[in-house]
Amino acid sequence: MNANLNSQPCLAYTTAKGKAYQGDSRLVLASKVMKPGSVDLIFTSPPFSLTRPKDYGNKPHDEYLSWFDTFVPVWQSLLCDTGSLVIDVGGSYLPGAPKRSTYHFELAARLARHFDLCQEFYWYNPAKLPGPAQWTNVDRIRVKDSVNLILWFAKDASKTKADNRRVLKRYSTSMDALLKNGYQIRKRPSNHNITDKFMVDNKGAIPPNLLGFADGDQSDLHGEPFDALFDNILAVSNTISNDKYLSECRLHGVKPHNARFPKGLPAFFIEFLTEHDDVIYDPFAGSNTTGEVAEALGRNWVSCELDAEGKFAGTYVRSSAFRFESPRFEAGFETLPDEKWVSNAKRVPPASVKV
Repeated sequence: MNANLNSQPCLAYTTAKGKAYQGDSRLVLASKVMKPGSVDLIFTSPPFSLTRPKDYGNKPHDEYLSWFDTFVPVWQSLLCDTGSLVIDVGGSYLPGAPKRSTYHFELAARLARHFDLCQEFYWYNPAKLPGPAQWTNVDRIRVKDSVNLILWFAKDASKTKADNRRVLKRYSTSMDALLKNGYQIRKRPSNHNITDKFMVDNKGAIPPNLLGFADGDQSDLHGEPFDALFDNILAVSNTISNDKYLSECRLHGVKPHNARFPKGLPAFFIEFLTEHDDVIYDPFAGSNTTGEVAEALGRNWVSCELDAEGKFAGTYVRSSAFRFESPRFEAGFETLPDEKWVSNAKRVPPASVKV
C-alpha cells in the first residue's frame, strides 16, 4: 500500500454482473477503468490502523489518516448524486500501552468534511478473540473488543436511495401478539403516546443500528423481512469455515484472506441503500465478499484490490474468483504467481456490466 500511485488497475476476471481488478484503486478514474458518477454504493472495509502489520498490508498509526485522505477525491468523483459510502472501521490500541487509538473517530470527522454523515452502525462479532493478549488475558485490565464502527455517508443525505422497508426485521413475539390481540392506548412512562398508529402491520420492524447475522447467510428477500434467513440480528460472528471460497482455497493450497467479513454485512447495506442493477464498488476488496453478495442480489459490481503486500502478494485477487460459479479470467490471472492453477473455471463470454 505504498503512497506512490504506481500500480495501474488491471482486469483480473469478470462474471455475469461484475469486474475484479488488481491494482491501486486510486487510479480507477485516471486509468478510465470507471467513470465519474457511475457508482451507487461504495461498500468497503479498508485495512485498519493496527499495531502489528498484516499480510495484506496496513499503515501504522502515524501515517494512516494522511494515507486514507488520498482515496477521498476519487470516491467523491465516483459516487452518483444519490450515492452512499459505507465503511467498516475497526478500533485498535496504541503500541505498548492499554490506551485506545482515536483514529476511527478522526477518520469519521475527516470524511464528514467531504460527505454527509447519515448514520453510524455497529457490527457486533461475539466470536472475536480477546486482544491485545497482554491487556485482556495477562493483566486482565481490558475486556474483549467485539464491536466495529460502520459509518454511512452520502454525497447528499437528502437524496439517497435508502429505504428501511427493504431491511425490515421480524416482529418480536410480543409485537405479533400485540397486532393479534390489540393494545390499550395509553401514555408510556417515557411520555410517548402509543396510539392506534402503532397497530399497523408493516410486515416487519425497523431494524436497529446494531447489526448481526448468521454465518454465511445472505438474502434475496422476496418481500420477506431482511432477517428472515438469519438466526440472530444482534450477533454477527465471523466463524464460518465451509463456504465455497474457503473450500476452494483449501483444495488449491491457497491461504485465504484473513480479514473477511460475513456476507450479511454487505447484504444489509446493499439492500438498504441500492436497487436492482445498481453499481456497487469495493476499493479494498480483499477476498471480494462484497462482489459475491452484490451479484447474488442482482446488482452490478466492481472490485479493486492492490494485493501487492507480504508473502501472499498476488494470490488474493485470483483466489477471490472462487466465490463465483463461472468467472472469466484475463490473460495472466489464471494461475498464481508460482504457476499453480487457481481454478478450472469455464470459459464464458465477456460480461456486459454497467459501470
